[in-house]
Amino acid sequence: MSLMQMLSFGDTGWGMALLKAALMTVLLTLAALVVGALVGSLVAMAKLSKSVPCDTWGMPIPSCSGGFRSCW
Repeated sequence: MSLMQMLSFGDTGWGMALLKAALMTVLLTLAALVVGALVGSLVAMAKLSKSVPCDTWGMPIPSCSGGFRSCW
């Protein structure tokens, strides 16, 4: 079986499976971007808040994102 037959979209090829895997990778990347943006926005709002509990909650998060060694 040649490389082009294996990459084809027919019955013997892996083309559709590779296309689905690429789509899943893109969707996972977009989901991670949205979650990261939401968490980052919440932490930034907590850091900038004048409320003491929110500022206290938002303080250790940026220092922990550099690595777990800096948290402990």
